[in-house]
Formats: sequence, C-alpha cells, structure tokens
Amino acid sequence: MCQHFVSHGHDLLEIKGSTFPQLSKTFHFDMVEEIHSRFRSLNADIKKHGVPCILKFANRLYGEKTYDFLPLFLASTQKMYGAELASVDFQHASEDARKSINQSLKRQTEGIPELLAADVVDNMVRSVLVNAIYFKGNWREKFLKEATTNAPSMLNKKDKKTVKMMYQKKKFPYGYMEDLKCRVLKLPYQGKELSMVILLPDDIEDESQF
Repeated sequence: MCQHFVSHGHDLLEIKGSTFPQLSKTFHFDMVEEIHSRFRSLNADIKKHGVPCILKFANRLYGEKTYDFLPLFLASTQKMYGAELASVDFQHASEDARKSINQSLKRQTEGIPELLAADVVDNMVRSVLVNAIYFKGNWREKFLKEATTNAPSMLNKKDKKTVKMMYQKKKFPYGYMEDLKCRVLKLPYQGKELSMVILLPDDIEDESQF
C-alpha cells in the first residue's frame, strides 16, 4: 500500500475550507466517508488471517503535547486507522521524541531500523505521521541466489546507484498501460492472495536530487 495515500487520508481528516476539495480532487477522493471507509477496509484486509506470509502495518500520528488537535480529527483517526494520537515533546525534547518514535516502530515492524533520520525533527515540528510496512513472504517461483548480480538502477534522470538485481526466466503475467506509459509485471507469492506488481515507466520524469 502506498504510504503517501495513507498520509493524505489522515490529512483530509483535519483539513477544512477550500483546501479539502482541491486535495480530494487531486487524489480522486470524492466523498469523505468513502475515503475513510476504504482505508478501514484495506487495513482489515491487511490484517486478515490465513495468508502464508508476515505482513505488519504501522501507522501512527505523533503530535506535540501542547498542541490542540480537533476532537473530530482524533476520533476519526482512531476509528478509521486504529491508531490514537501519541503525545510527545517536540518543543523541548525533539531528539528524544525522534528516538522514541523509531524504537516504537522497530518493535511493531520486526526490526525496521531508523525510519526518522537524525536532524529531520526539530522543536518547530507539531506533528509527524509515520507509516511503515513490514512484509515477508516466499515467491511462488523462487529466484536462484547465485543468479543475483550487481547492476545500475536509476534514481532520477541524472543519478544512478548500483543495486543487487534478481534474475529468472519464467512466464509471468505481463502487460502495458497505455495511459500511464509503463510496463506492468506481476510476481505472485506462495498462496493465492498476494502478488508484487511492478510498474516500469518508459521515461523517468523525476528530476529531483536524492
């Protein structure tokens, strides 16, 4: 699940005025109740039993303890996302708050390391929305370890990084999305419930620097 859409779902709970319809239109969210009920259904599907894999989802809002959040926002966050607001002291102990958030997420996600890097949280922060997904599953068609090689991967139009690339030659569901100008590959995991869907765009539009 895309973390950005979860974040924007949280944002829409708190937004009022003309900003709401603009943001809602941008992400194709037409009605408030539909937005949050869909996120709630997605969370339920993620947590269902009987799937031969480990899938853990950590979604939490941390807020400055002296800041007054709207009661409706807090109630909706609990109802739709199953997460209460956690009060922390960003104003006087931002580094301690950052470390505490990282430790909490590490416990919930089988040891995902430092999600919030040093210097990203200071005393001006009023809220931090963190999203993390831990997934562990077995491929239906396993990749051979000895076939893994180092190869360049593009980060944006200008920069690339050497990463480990898996390889196998098999038949998998494959297609092309004309409207998005990208190729689509589906790699199934053991069982029938989950697959990894990879989108490979024809061109790289991101000119940002990492």
